[in-house]
Amino acid sequence: GYATLGFERFSDYFCRYYNNILMLLTVTAIYKVFGWTGFKIGTASGQVLAIAVTSIFMVIGIIYFLKAITLLTKSKSNILLGILLTFSFLAPYYSCPNVYTDIWVIPFMLIACFHWVAYCKEGTSLNLIVCAILLGIGALYKITALIQVVAIVIYSLLNNNWGLKRKIIVILAEIYFLMRILNKNLEKNQ
Repeated sequence: GYATLGFERFSDYFCRYYNNILMLLTVTAIYKVFGWTGFKIGTASGQVLAIAVTSIFMVIGIIYFLKAITLLTKSKSNILLGILLTFSFLAPYYSCPNVYTDIWVIPFMLIACFHWVAYCKEGTSLNLIVCAILLGIGALYKITALIQVVAIVIYSLLNNNWGLKRKIIVILAEIYFLMRILNKNLEKNQ
């Protein structure tokens, strides 16, 4: 497992890459919750739990990707296209046997994408707030989750709706302050 990366133990990864502290807290919580079942980190059964959790994160992401397609196109027939697109990018599936931040951020990004599409279609501010919160949490797992914010900003700048532009400023401020508050709390608890 981690020996190929130069780590003796699973925890060594987090000593070297302390920016993944939310991942450490999540993994610790998962193994605490399921520890009574015999799933122990660093064992074969523990690897089964890692595969299961990572796979569940993938499935949640795929479901929301398909929901976004349905909402965007207003047609369930496009779900087949979405499924084909999902399976044409197999790289994430190869990572399922690992506790991997790139995979664990997927549901946050795709659920945020769904809420962004819902906001654009329905104009409900709650969708925009949920999108911001999910992108903020996703960025705590992996900062690349904020790539989606770049797409939102570009879309907003190209759109002539000034109300949308003001709301985008709010979403960016929400993400920034959520990340600052959570990072300060995580750093304080180290």
